[in-house]
Amino acid sequence: MQARAFALLGFIVVTIAILDPMPPRALAGWRESGVPVAPAVQGIAQRAPNLCSDGANGAFIVWVQWTNTDGGDAYLQRLTASGDVASGWPVTGLALSTRPNQQFASNLAPDMFGGVYVIWSSYEDPQVLRFRLQRILSNGTIAPGWPATGLLLPVGSPFEYLDGVCGDGQGGVYVISTATDSRVLVLHYTGTGETAPGWNPLGQPVSAVESGKGLANIIPDSNGGFLAIWLDSRGGVGGLGGTHFALRVTSSGDPAPGWPPGGVRVNSIPTVQEYRFMISDGAGGAYVGWDDNRNGVFPPIPLDYDIYGQHILANGTIDPRWPADGLPIVVRESAQYFFEMAEDGAGGVIFVWDDYGAGGQIYAVRIRPDGSVAPGWTANGSPVAPHPFLQTIPSAVGDGSGGVYAFWDQGNAAGNQDILGQHLDAQGAPAPGWPVIGRLIAASDATYGYDHPTGTSDGTGGAIVAYERGSATSRLIYAQRVLADGPVPTRIAFLDSEVEPGIARLRWSASDASSSRTTVYRRQGDEPWTQRGSPNSVGESVLEFEDSDLEPGLYAYRLGVTEGVSEYFTEESWVEVPAAFRLELAGFQPNPAVGALVLGFTLPSDGPASITVHDVRGRAVLAKDVSSLGPGRHRLDLGRDPRITPGVYWVQLVHGGQVRRARGVVLQ
Repeated sequence: MQARAFALLGFIVVTIAILDPMPPRALAGWRESGVPVAPAVQGIAQRAPNLCSDGANGAFIVWVQWTNTDGGDAYLQRLTASGDVASGWPVTGLALSTRPNQQFASNLAPDMFGGVYVIWSSYEDPQVLRFRLQRILSNGTIAPGWPATGLLLPVGSPFEYLDGVCGDGQGGVYVISTATDSRVLVLHYTGTGETAPGWNPLGQPVSAVESGKGLANIIPDSNGGFLAIWLDSRGGVGGLGGTHFALRVTSSGDPAPGWPPGGVRVNSIPTVQEYRFMISDGAGGAYVGWDDNRNGVFPPIPLDYDIYGQHILANGTIDPRWPADGLPIVVRESAQYFFEMAEDGAGGVIFVWDDYGAGGQIYAVRIRPDGSVAPGWTANGSPVAPHPFLQTIPSAVGDGSGGVYAFWDQGNAAGNQDILGQHLDAQGAPAPGWPVIGRLIAASDATYGYDHPTGTSDGTGGAIVAYERGSATSRLIYAQRVLADGPVPTRIAFLDSEVEPGIARLRWSASDASSSRTTVYRRQGDEPWTQRGSPNSVGESVLEFEDSDLEPGLYAYRLGVTEGVSEYFTEESWVEVPAAFRLELAGFQPNPAVGALVLGFTLPSDGPASITVHDVRGRAVLAKDVSSLGPGRHRLDLGRDPRITPGVYWVQLVHGGQVRRARGVVLQ
């Protein structure tokens, strides 16, 4: 799984369920539009979810939670196959680190023994970015031998990249990182947190050949070693980029038999290459894909790329059935940039991408091991779920039977974004029960939207997808399990709550809001529950309630649902009422941005404040002084600044010695 980070901050969200009269245990489970990953004491904002299978039909989910005055903390949660928080895990999520400076959730991988490895970036002081690694067991405890705050890795600086992590099959883990001196380094730790015998504790180069390297990926090779791919200056063109190389390495740190020490060149011609992805071919080799500028203008402009792929065999040679310079997956005017790959369960690979040359739609194609397009699928790809609204940032999960689940962001008429999904079968057609235009996984309205889905297999032919839900001032992580015939069916609804000093405004949906007999209850700490009144019906599907005159602190809410003469209660959920506004950065709104750029943020007080937009190379392309705006929530309209071209950017907000950062994408 490739980590992707985006940012949006703000108010608190509560989840309340309405369902048929059943015993309380029936309240657990997956819900319409998903379940909150940490449904009790919510943080200020939850961001950048990433997930992997827990080996028991559930998932581990990691995110960054903005809860302290200096920045975010890395959190982890385990959801079971039924959508419940796993036994032994905090309902609020497990805080991997609450150090005083910012931490950002980065990546995770199963330890292959029921637990998980998580790695995150951490500002050890305001200027130095380092990485920490932690092993968490299936019951939510730290594995023996691992420090409570995570193992501080010997690599890390403001200019270094953390590229990936994977298990070694023996309970240990590999970590791959790009160093400041353009080396790709690999660290190998045992299951007890010690450097593996024979490995350099400072990391050892993945390739014996000296050259500029960077931006690597790593996957296990199913034999205790790993496969790595990286961008190498060998074969670069015009001083830009380079060519991707791959290498299979044994558990002892040596190249696997047949593999050259310098790695296998994935592409035989010089091109400008960027974003890359790699998955196993199930036989000790790998499929790799990358964005390639060979058919575009030079020097390249943002998003002027096609997608190419290659099949590397377990013996370290390029599959002779595939072109030596890469197999064109999609070659089309304009851009195909963000993509993912999934194993098809039959030795082949499925590519899923957002295709701007086809009007901003999600496309897919299945490639067999010999490099041919699988029967029923279309060369150059075909739409996954044709729709007039813009579709972006796909995630792909193989169903193990030749098909794929695709999840993506999709705009709607309200100007917000929904999460949609599609299940394509082995022949590339929508699976039974799935509409041609895709199925809503999480539907937004004019106020609340969902975005940035990322998925993993549930181990039974389905998938679990995590995503962000928020408005201009809020962001929480939700998850949903999707079965072969669609999302897990349920009549349960969800509730959002906007919290500001002194006030909590709660909204939730019900299949028949106007006839629901409901009562809102509230308590603090261990105090008894008190009735706060009945919510108001807004239309047929929305209930609203405002609770006022609240002192700063934590409050629990639950909903009483009366059926006949009996009243049933939902799970309690907590909100935090702040004493004052907090420093928050929403970033681009919407994100990805199309057309005019708008930035959302909150200032807690008067004083100097500035916003800077950086490109992916760290260059400041735009700066604004926002000191005059004063405390409160703000939206800054940047129009369409010619300095901000399509691509990926980092936004930084500085106020009162505090820093907030958010990642955003500009499409056009």
